Amino acid sequence: MAVSAEDAHEINNLLVYVILGLELIEREAGAGCDRERIRALCKDALEGAEKVRSLVRDVRGAPPAVLRSTTERPRVLLVDDDTRLGQTLAIGLRDRAELVPVRSGAEAVRMLLADSGFDLVLCDLQLPDLSGIDVFDQVVRERPALREKFVFTTGGAVTERAREFLEQVPRLDKPFRLEQLEALLFTAPG
Repeated sequence: MAVSAEDAHEINNLLVYVILGLELIEREAGAGCDRERIRALCKDALEGAEKVRSLVRDVRGAPPAVLRSTTERPRVLLVDDDTRLGQTLAIGLRDRAELVPVRSGAEAVRMLLADSGFDLVLCDLQLPDLSGIDVFDQVVRERPALREKFVFTTGGAVTERAREFLEQVPRLDKPFRLEQLEALLFTAPG
């Protein structure tokens, strides 16, 4: 059964919350409950979600994002119009990184032109006002040093322009796991 790019995008956008949420539940299950049972259920759910992610990734042939090293407590600009992702990542990274969420491409451009001190710009490809490509182009034109800070997230590139762009830049495909984002922030290259 072939999965269309639009279907893959939708599946992955939904699965990102499932995977991140379950991962957080697994990490933070309270001591007053049956911790081993909760952990086992979470691990089963994560395994199932990972299988779906693998199937969708195989359809797209997605390359992994490039790993990078950063400061001890990196600053991350999250450019994504879905507030749930920002809330989930803020919880997941709260002890290790500063997450600054913005919900529009125009807001991201304004912020990055005013403050280039981010260690990572995690930018969704599809935004309601500007595309992630447009954000990248506008910012890099004015602040070329930020080129290396961008990693793009996508649930599936639906246009030829987006597919071609994603072949040339680091990316983190939705759904992704918190550990993948942590690897981008805290693991040195190669």
